[in-house]
Amino acid sequence: MSFRFTYVLGVSLCLVSLRLSAQVTWQINNLTNIGGLTVAKYGTPQVTNTLYGDGVIFNGINQGLTLGTNPIAGMTNFTVEMFFRPDPTNTASATQPRMFHIAAPNANQIAPDHRLTLEGRITNNQWYADTFIRYGSASSNMITLSDASKVHPVGQWYYLAVTYDGAQFKQYVNGVQELSGAVSSGPLTNGVCSIGMRANTNNFFQGVVLAMRFTSRVLATNEFLSIAPTNAKSTLALQFDATGAISNLIRLTGAASTKYVLQAADTVTGSWISIGTNTTGAGGIADFTDPAVTNPVRFYRSVLP
Repeated sequence: MSFRFTYVLGVSLCLVSLRLSAQVTWQINNLTNIGGLTVAKYGTPQVTNTLYGDGVIFNGINQGLTLGTNPIAGMTNFTVEMFFRPDPTNTASATQPRMFHIAAPNANQIAPDHRLTLEGRITNNQWYADTFIRYGSASSNMITLSDASKVHPVGQWYYLAVTYDGAQFKQYVNGVQELSGAVSSGPLTNGVCSIGMRANTNNFFQGVVLAMRFTSRVLATNEFLSIAPTNAKSTLALQFDATGAISNLIRLTGAASTKYVLQAADTVTGSWISIGTNTTGAGGIADFTDPAVTNPVRFYRSVLP
């Protein structure tokens, strides 16, 4: 959207053009109101406390949230981002989850049947991203980005993002571009969206969704969503800033049932990724043996359950 402002001072004329973009962040931390919009529950998802604040946890069987809007309706260019944790699952309904699904005008796939999905494929304690956009029935109006070789461990936190610049649809995990492809899409019409399941109550997600963000332009990777641990009950216990492998044994002590979270620095996104946990026993000891990471690492002490 362009605005042109004209200022006249004496005989001088100055023209200024501003490029503005809309950006909306949804904190997925309750079951009633997200982004100022009323939430409809399907089943009984729960609010859960995490190192990054409250999120909503889904069981992968019969739980989800729906909202009566398409947050990118009318956008010619956009970035859609999600911060989430896919959990291990043996549930058939959760092996091809729709973590987020836009359906326009509704979930019944009636014309014009505009869609955008952030999906996962989960098997053998690994997952890979599967993202999709559909603007029309012609093959040039839809594309799926999916590569079974680009797997990631489950049980960790991830940023999943897609962008569209009017010609290319691109997919990113933790700020790293994984796939892209050409697609001809106009602005999607308004409709509905769902979190934790397909909008028609299928393909359920097992794990936690904490935040989403929608921007009416293509963000650079250094502008992508980044969420630091903010839980007031968590404190930094130990940090190694130097690069180089950490080997042998790291022993942390604390009161019984103190939980420590091991995080490694992601040198691409600058964020911290949780890669392991341990909890002190009755003796107040939590041992991490050969974390096998080469980036800077840190440990957070947490009293979370």
